Amino acid sequence: MPAVIAVIDAEGPERDARPVAYAPGSCSRPARLAQPLRGAPRIARVVAGLSRCAHLAGVAVVATEETLAVLAPLLAGLCWRPVPLNTGPAAPLPSPDLRRLRRFAARAWRVGPAGAFAFEEEARPEAVVAAIAAFAPTAHAALIVPPLAMLVDPALADRMAAAFLSRQPEGGILLCGAPPGFDYAVLSASAAREGAARGAFPTAGLCLDLSGGAPDIELTDAYFPLPQRVVACRGRFLLDSVRGEEAAERFLDFAGARPDLAPIDAAAAFMEAEPLAFRGRLPRLVTVEVCSAVEIVPLWHPA
Repeated sequence: MPAVIAVIDAEGPERDARPVAYAPGSCSRPARLAQPLRGAPRIARVVAGLSRCAHLAGVAVVATEETLAVLAPLLAGLCWRPVPLNTGPAAPLPSPDLRRLRRFAARAWRVGPAGAFAFEEEARPEAVVAAIAAFAPTAHAALIVPPLAMLVDPALADRMAAAFLSRQPEGGILLCGAPPGFDYAVLSASAAREGAARGAFPTAGLCLDLSGGAPDIELTDAYFPLPQRVVACRGRFLLDSVRGEEAAERFLDFAGARPDLAPIDAAAAFMEAEPLAFRGRLPRLVTVEVCSAVEIVPLWHPA
């Protein structure tokens, strides 16, 4: 019987050209995953949340053997499977265009009709292929989960896995309009292999055809519908920046005080209550122009 597994890519791709190899105290993804959050390693919180899913056949953590050796003690007692992928450090996001678009829409699930989906930040296609192969012949698809998510929504993951198996989307991809951190995506084995061969996920067919030749993704079977208040939520529920780490404590307090809400609904309610929660003390992006060829003439000369 076809099954869906969850994939946690512990080593990339990075949004910038930073190294991803594990180094204590660095800002790489493996180092952030090993840091504690409310008494538990961040990666352990994600794996524990996924273990509550009823429609997932397992959880795969993909990384180099060196990184897996560091993460394994942090996941002791949890149900997961290590998947070595010794391809070296992950490259930045697949293309300069995608990297630029995601930078200017870091809190959105996609960048307008052009695509640039948030889930493309969370995993490499080759990592998804390796994870599905590790669970063969059981696994036929994989649910990509943000490794640095503040909170996991097991119900949303279950519903998307069940919907993928029942719909069998034509392109082999099922996306939802949730904000980063909850932007789960399900890929078939064939879609993952195609992405690995191309070096990027096959999302071209999911973008809006401005000539009118194809409908937007939200009108196809590749889209998992969510309430409008969730789709309109503009938060980045990831622990991948100082700004996110500062907002995480307030969000987790808010979600803990509202046990009646599912995590994704708590995220939408949190943004309604604190619309400026992810506004940092400094602008998100600062451009500095260095004009080394321009002579600077001082306005004042000391005597």
